[in-house]
Amino acid sequence: LGKEKNILIVPEQYTLQGEIDLITKMNLEGIINVQVLSFKRLAFRIMSEVGGIKKNLITDLGKIMTLRRIFEENKNNLTIFTKAYHQEGFIKEFSSLISEFKKNGMTDSSLNEYLEKINNDYILKNKISDISMIYEKFDATLAGKYIDEEETLNILYENIKYSAFLKDSEIWIDGFNSFSVQEYKVIEELFKTAKEVTFTLTTDLNVAGRDYDLFSPTINTYKKMKEITERNNLEENEI
Repeated sequence: LGKEKNILIVPEQYTLQGEIDLITKMNLEGIINVQVLSFKRLAFRIMSEVGGIKKNLITDLGKIMTLRRIFEENKNNLTIFTKAYHQEGFIKEFSSLISEFKKNGMTDSSLNEYLEKINNDYILKNKISDISMIYEKFDATLAGKYIDEEETLNILYENIKYSAFLKDSEIWIDGFNSFSVQEYKVIEELFKTAKEVTFTLTTDLNVAGRDYDLFSPTINTYKKMKEITERNNLEENEI
Protein backbone atom coordinates (compact mmCIF):
# COMPACT_ATOMS: atom_id res chain seq x y z
CA LEU A 1 0.00 0.00 0.00
CA GLY A 2 1.16 3.50 -0.79
CA LYS A 3 1.39 6.54 1.42
CA GLU A 4 -2.24 7.52 0.92
CA LYS A 5 -4.65 7.46 3.82
CA ASN A 6 -6.27 4.04 3.55
CA ILE A 7 -9.24 2.97 5.68
CA LEU A 8 -10.94 -0.41 5.71
CA ILE A 9 -14.39 -0.39 7.35
CA VAL A 10 -15.75 -3.77 8.47
CA PRO A 11 -18.39 -4.96 10.96
CA GLU A 12 -17.37 -4.44 14.60
CA GLN A 13 -16.81 -8.14 15.28
CA TYR A 14 -14.44 -8.48 12.29
CA THR A 15 -11.96 -5.68 12.94
CA LEU A 16 -9.22 -7.98 14.26
CA GLN A 17 -9.88 -10.59 11.57
CA GLY A 18 -9.83 -7.82 8.99
CA GLU A 19 -6.31 -6.85 10.05
CA ILE A 20 -5.18 -10.47 9.90
CA ASP A 21 -6.73 -11.00 6.44
CA LEU A 22 -5.16 -7.79 5.13
CA ILE A 23 -1.68 -8.77 6.30
CA THR A 24 -2.06 -12.35 5.05
CA LYS A 25 -3.62 -11.75 1.63
CA MET A 26 -1.34 -8.84 0.75
CA ASN A 27 1.74 -10.55 2.22
CA LEU A 28 2.54 -7.60 4.46
CA GLU A 29 4.88 -7.59 7.44
CA GLY A 30 2.51 -5.24 9.23
CA ILE A 31 -0.04 -2.50 8.75
CA ILE A 32 1.31 1.04 8.55
CA ASN A 33 -0.69 3.06 6.05
CA VAL A 34 -4.11 1.48 6.54
CA GLN A 35 -6.51 1.49 9.49
CA VAL A 36 -9.10 -1.23 9.97
CA LEU A 37 -12.14 0.26 11.70
CA SER A 38 -15.79 -0.41 12.35
CA PHE A 39 -18.31 2.43 12.05
CA LYS A 40 -18.25 2.67 15.85
CA ARG A 41 -14.45 2.90 16.02
CA LEU A 42 -14.41 5.40 13.16
CA ALA A 43 -16.87 7.51 15.14
CA PHE A 44 -14.54 7.61 18.16
CA ARG A 45 -11.57 8.34 15.90
CA ILE A 46 -13.33 11.35 14.39
CA MET A 47 -14.78 12.56 17.70
CA SER A 48 -11.25 12.54 19.13
CA GLU A 49 -9.96 14.52 16.16
CA VAL A 50 -12.62 17.24 16.04
CA GLY A 51 -12.76 18.02 19.72
CA GLY A 52 -13.06 14.95 21.86
CA ILE A 53 -15.97 13.19 23.46
CA LYS A 54 -17.87 15.69 25.56
CA LYS A 55 -20.27 13.17 27.09
CA ASN A 56 -19.72 9.82 28.76
CA LEU A 57 -20.55 6.73 26.73
CA ILE A 58 -23.20 4.64 28.44
CA THR A 59 -22.51 0.90 28.38
CA ASP A 60 -25.04 -1.81 27.53
CA LEU A 61 -25.26 -2.63 31.23
CA GLY A 62 -25.78 1.04 32.02
CA LYS A 63 -28.62 1.21 29.50
CA ILE A 64 -30.29 -1.82 31.06
CA MET A 65 -29.98 -0.38 34.59
CA THR A 66 -31.34 2.97 33.41
CA LEU A 67 -34.29 1.34 31.65
CA ARG A 68 -35.08 -0.82 34.69
CA ARG A 69 -35.24 2.30 36.85
CA ILE A 70 -37.43 4.11 34.31
CA PHE A 71 -39.84 1.18 34.15
CA GLU A 72 -40.03 1.03 37.93
CA GLU A 73 -40.62 4.78 38.29
CA ASN A 74 -43.36 4.74 35.65
CA LYS A 75 -45.01 1.39 36.32
CA ASN A 76 -48.32 3.03 37.29
CA ASN A 77 -48.48 4.71 33.88
CA LEU A 78 -47.96 1.50 31.90
CA THR A 79 -50.81 -0.45 30.34
CA ILE A 80 -49.29 -3.49 28.59
CA PHE A 81 -45.88 -3.83 30.21
CA THR A 82 -46.99 -3.43 33.84
CA LYS A 83 -45.71 -6.89 34.77
CA ALA A 84 -43.73 -7.81 31.66
CA TYR A 85 -40.71 -5.71 32.58
CA HIS A 86 -40.09 -8.00 35.58
CA GLN A 87 -39.56 -10.97 33.28
CA GLU A 88 -36.01 -12.19 32.76
CA GLY A 89 -34.49 -10.80 29.59
CA PHE A 90 -37.28 -8.28 28.93
CA ILE A 91 -35.23 -5.15 29.73
CA LYS A 92 -32.34 -6.41 27.60
CA GLU A 93 -34.69 -6.99 24.67
CA PHE A 94 -36.24 -3.55 25.17
CA SER A 95 -32.76 -2.01 25.14
CA SER A 96 -32.07 -3.76 21.82
CA LEU A 97 -35.37 -2.45 20.48
CA ILE A 98 -34.40 1.14 21.29
CA SER A 99 -31.04 0.59 19.61
CA GLU A 100 -32.77 -0.62 16.44
CA PHE A 101 -35.13 2.37 16.53
CA LYS A 102 -32.21 4.78 16.72
CA LYS A 103 -30.21 3.03 14.02
CA ASN A 104 -33.14 3.35 11.65
CA GLY A 105 -34.22 6.88 12.47
CA MET A 106 -37.28 6.01 14.55
CA THR A 107 -37.81 8.57 17.34
CA ASP A 108 -40.40 8.69 20.11
CA SER A 109 -42.11 11.43 18.06
CA SER A 110 -42.29 9.04 15.09
CA LEU A 111 -43.90 6.45 17.35
CA ASN A 112 -46.47 8.98 18.52
CA GLU A 113 -47.32 9.83 14.91
CA TYR A 114 -47.82 6.14 14.20
CA LEU A 115 -49.88 5.86 17.38
CA GLU A 116 -52.37 8.42 16.09
CA LYS A 117 -53.04 6.26 13.04
CA ILE A 118 -54.08 3.20 15.08
CA ASN A 119 -57.83 3.07 15.59
CA ASN A 120 -59.16 -0.43 16.22
CA ASP A 121 -56.24 -2.40 17.63
CA TYR A 122 -56.44 -1.67 21.37
CA ILE A 123 -53.53 -3.92 22.37
CA LEU A 124 -51.17 -2.59 19.70
CA LYS A 125 -52.07 1.00 20.54
CA ASN A 126 -51.34 0.54 24.25
CA LYS A 127 -48.14 -1.36 23.51
CA ILE A 128 -46.85 1.43 21.24
CA SER A 129 -47.91 3.97 23.87
CA ASP A 130 -45.85 2.20 26.55
CA ILE A 131 -42.83 1.91 24.26
CA SER A 132 -43.02 5.56 23.24
CA MET A 133 -43.24 6.77 26.84
CA ILE A 134 -40.25 4.71 28.03
CA TYR A 135 -38.25 5.66 24.93
CA GLU A 136 -38.90 9.37 25.53
CA LYS A 137 -37.91 9.17 29.19
CA PHE A 138 -34.80 7.16 28.35
CA ASP A 139 -33.63 9.85 25.92
CA ALA A 140 -34.44 12.57 28.45
CA THR A 141 -32.36 10.76 31.08
CA LEU A 142 -29.33 10.58 28.78
CA ALA A 143 -29.66 14.12 27.41
CA GLY A 144 -26.69 16.32 28.24
CA LYS A 145 -24.92 13.63 30.27
CA TYR A 146 -24.43 10.47 28.26
CA ILE A 147 -24.41 9.20 24.70
CA ASP A 148 -25.12 5.67 23.57
CA GLU A 149 -23.47 3.80 20.72
CA GLU A 150 -26.17 4.87 18.28
CA GLU A 151 -25.67 8.55 19.07
CA THR A 152 -21.97 8.23 18.23
CA LEU A 153 -22.95 7.53 14.60
CA ASN A 154 -25.00 10.73 14.50
CA ILE A 155 -21.98 12.65 15.79
CA LEU A 156 -19.79 10.91 13.19
CA TYR A 157 -22.22 11.92 10.43
CA GLU A 158 -22.22 15.55 11.54
CA ASN A 159 -18.41 15.82 11.75
CA ILE A 160 -17.13 13.90 8.72
CA LYS A 161 -16.81 17.10 6.70
CA TYR A 162 -14.53 18.61 9.36
CA SER A 163 -12.12 15.66 9.51
CA ALA A 164 -8.62 16.01 8.07
CA PHE A 165 -8.21 12.26 8.66
CA LEU A 166 -11.00 11.47 6.18
CA LYS A 167 -10.30 14.21 3.65
CA ASP A 168 -8.85 12.73 0.45
CA SER A 169 -8.66 9.27 2.03
CA GLU A 170 -9.26 6.00 0.19
CA ILE A 171 -11.94 3.94 1.92
CA TRP A 172 -12.97 0.31 1.47
CA ILE A 173 -16.21 -1.00 2.99
CA ASP A 174 -16.32 -4.79 3.22
CA GLY A 175 -18.15 -7.59 5.02
CA PHE A 176 -21.65 -6.08 5.10
CA ASN A 177 -24.90 -7.34 3.60
CA SER A 178 -26.96 -4.32 4.61
CA PHE A 179 -26.72 -1.06 6.50
CA SER A 180 -28.89 0.86 8.94
CA VAL A 181 -30.36 4.27 8.09
CA GLN A 182 -27.63 5.85 10.22
CA GLU A 183 -24.89 3.97 8.39
CA TYR A 184 -26.27 4.98 4.98
CA LYS A 185 -26.13 8.62 6.07
CA VAL A 186 -22.51 8.17 7.19
CA ILE A 187 -21.58 6.43 3.94
CA GLU A 188 -23.11 9.25 1.88
CA GLU A 189 -20.96 11.77 3.74
CA LEU A 190 -17.90 9.57 3.23
CA PHE A 191 -18.61 9.54 -0.51
CA LYS A 192 -18.55 13.35 -0.47
CA THR A 193 -15.37 13.68 1.60
CA ALA A 194 -13.07 10.80 0.69
CA LYS A 195 -10.94 10.65 -2.44
CA GLU A 196 -12.45 7.29 -3.29
CA VAL A 197 -14.85 4.83 -1.64
CA THR A 198 -15.00 1.17 -2.67
CA PHE A 199 -17.57 -1.23 -1.26
CA THR A 200 -18.01 -4.95 -1.87
CA LEU A 201 -21.19 -7.02 -1.85
CA THR A 202 -21.66 -10.74 -2.32
CA THR A 203 -24.64 -10.99 -4.63
CA ASP A 204 -26.00 -11.86 -8.06
CA LEU A 205 -27.85 -8.92 -9.55
CA ASN A 206 -29.50 -11.17 -12.16
CA VAL A 207 -30.80 -13.78 -9.75
CA ALA A 208 -34.48 -14.74 -9.99
CA GLY A 209 -36.95 -17.28 -8.68
CA ARG A 210 -36.40 -19.09 -5.41
CA ASP A 211 -32.82 -17.83 -5.08
CA TYR A 212 -33.92 -14.18 -5.06
CA ASP A 213 -34.73 -14.24 -1.33
CA LEU A 214 -31.17 -15.34 -0.60
CA PHE A 215 -29.67 -12.32 -2.34
CA SER A 216 -32.44 -9.75 -1.84
CA PRO A 217 -30.82 -7.99 1.18
CA THR A 218 -27.59 -7.34 -0.72
CA ILE A 219 -29.44 -6.47 -3.93
CA ASN A 220 -31.42 -3.86 -2.00
CA THR A 221 -28.17 -2.57 -0.50
CA TYR A 222 -26.67 -2.27 -3.98
CA LYS A 223 -29.72 -0.31 -5.18
CA LYS A 224 -29.51 2.09 -2.24
CA MET A 225 -25.81 2.64 -2.88
CA LYS A 226 -26.64 3.42 -6.52
CA GLU A 227 -29.23 5.94 -5.33
CA ILE A 228 -26.61 7.67 -3.17
CA THR A 229 -24.07 7.95 -5.99
CA GLU A 230 -26.68 9.17 -8.49
CA ARG A 231 -28.11 11.69 -6.03
CA ASN A 232 -24.64 13.19 -5.54
CA ASN A 233 -23.56 12.91 -9.19
CA LEU A 234 -20.64 10.68 -8.25
CA GLU A 235 -18.62 8.67 -10.72
CA GLU A 236 -19.23 4.92 -10.49
CA ASN A 237 -17.02 2.02 -11.48
CA GLU A 238 -18.21 -1.57 -11.12
CA ILE A 239 -15.78 -4.45 -10.99
